[in-house]
Amino acid sequence: MADAVAPPAVAAPRAGQPAPSGSGVVGMVLRMVFMWWLMSWFKGAKNPQQGAKLDPVSYSFPKFNKGELVDCYVFLTETASVRGGHYDLADLIWSETSVALAAQDPRNISYVYEPSKNVQNNGSLYLHAVLAKAGETINPADPDYNEDLVFGRAFSKYFLACSCVAG
Repeated sequence: MADAVAPPAVAAPRAGQPAPSGSGVVGMVLRMVFMWWLMSWFKGAKNPQQGAKLDPVSYSFPKFNKGELVDCYVFLTETASVRGGHYDLADLIWSETSVALAAQDPRNISYVYEPSKNVQNNGSLYLHAVLAKAGETINPADPDYNEDLVFGRAFSKYFLACSCVAG
């Protein structure tokens, strides 16, 4: 006699298991709405207060006014920050004096960099841009140094601001 094998029964969904489909889409949409609300909350208001006009120069270089004459210095180093604002002149790759801030005058530089062993072995390289009011020193050891007249920022190879230096 041959025993008949019964076909397997279709199992009903158990309690605690996700429903087949449909509710997953609703849950996903709710998560998206919640994330949008959270990001909007962190971002703040879209429009500035009435009458207030934001100028990119005012928040990029808060110590200087648009059109003010500044001295520009660019240093290339392997450190993200400069201790006490003491820049090594051996790292200076470009400087120019009496540049009008936010002027549309293009400037070009050609510089060949020979990477050190540290940079070749996955080290980092930073570009330090320093602005000082025209004629002011950027050396903190100088008795005429005024940190309110100097603004510096370090950038990584991706040109994202890394840290604020020198004032």
